[in-house]
Amino acid sequence: FSHVAVAVAALCLSATAAKASNTVTFQGIIDWGIDANESFGDGLNLSGLQFTASYTFDPNLGVRVTEPGSDTLTVGVTSPFTTVRFTVGEVTRSLSMVGGGTAITDTTISFNAFPSPDALMMNMTSATMPPLLTTPFSLPGSGSVSYDFLDGFAYGTVTHVTNETS
Repeated sequence: FSHVAVAVAALCLSATAAKASNTVTFQGIIDWGIDANESFGDGLNLSGLQFTASYTFDPNLGVRVTEPGSDTLTVGVTSPFTTVRFTVGEVTRSLSMVGGGTAITDTTISFNAFPSPDALMMNMTSATMPPLLTTPFSLPGSGSVSYDFLDGFAYGTVTHVTNETS
């Protein structure tokens, strides 16, 4: 009976591990931006506002290539992204995924999502990067955001990025 219990427990743990996902969150300030349809609230000018961009991904989806010094995850048959959101002030836009991918190297992390008609791209450089996309971390650094959407655009500076596993 104890052997069966151990086997069932092992199966449960492996099923839980297979369903794990990561959420990478970028935070910063919009340097320059226009919101023609006021999707993010009153006012056309987004300059100076804080933003948060979050990408939730399943590392078991898409195509993943892990090599010394880099870890990449791109769209295969399915997108690795399960949720992509861009928040300015109090307003969040959820983006439906069409394509994209992510990569981490010794010094840079990049997340690129291309939901039609939007494009949300984050890049950040830090002196210390974790070796894998699935490694939890919290890093200050410097980077850039580019968000082009049907009714406007935002370009800014990334100041912090975190990665949490759920």
